[in-house]
Amino acid sequence: MRRSISALVAIVLLVCAFMPFSAVANEPAEPASSDLELVVEFVHEGAPLPGTRFSLYRIGDFDESGPVTLDAAYAARFSVSDVREQHGWASAAREMAEFVKESKTAPTLSATTLDNGCANFVEADGLTHGIYLVVGDDVDYQGTTYSSLPFLMTMPSWDPEDRIWRYQAVAKPKPGERAPDPTPAPTPVPSPTSPDGDDPSPLRIVAGLLPKTGDEIALCAFALAVAVLGLAAWRFGRNRR
Repeated sequence: MRRSISALVAIVLLVCAFMPFSAVANEPAEPASSDLELVVEFVHEGAPLPGTRFSLYRIGDFDESGPVTLDAAYAARFSVSDVREQHGWASAAREMAEFVKESKTAPTLSATTLDNGCANFVEADGLTHGIYLVVGDDVDYQGTTYSSLPFLMTMPSWDPEDRIWRYQAVAKPKPGERAPDPTPAPTPVPSPTSPDGDDPSPLRIVAGLLPKTGDEIALCAFALAVAVLGLAAWRFGRNRR
């Protein structure tokens, strides 16, 4: 009897010991904190790209319980699909980036990447639930200009692998590189012209009259010699009188 009771107690204790672990394993992971934070990591082949300015434009409302609702200025021009599918978001982001540039829309938040290549946005600075357009400026680094394609993301952000909402999200836009624009050649300064379009420069007029070929030079020399001889004969005849 005592052995049966001892065995039963041991089984109960064993089941109780493993129950918390089983319950936790079946429940979805809870976020460590509900404070929003977005880190934009801008790295090229393992090398951070510091000094890159990223701007966030809050373009609509969003939370985990409902769909995306764009602000009126964007809803009149664009549409976005379900947050968990994100079909067409890349093309929509490019068009929205052109829109905010042309309309000179001020960003909601801005931050510059540090030496580690990361730009940080936190709730204390004004990061709220919503959908954001993220636009990065071009940056020159070691003789190469790097750019980032604009993209859309929500805060919190949906993690399709773990199937949970991330309140602390990390975005890793892929840098595109291009050679810096070549230095433009200096623009030639035209010579001054008269109101009627003719060149008034006396030097150009004289230069245009000068001989340019060997035959012309020989002819000019002969004519000059004849003129000199004629002048000498005239002076000689005048002196005899």
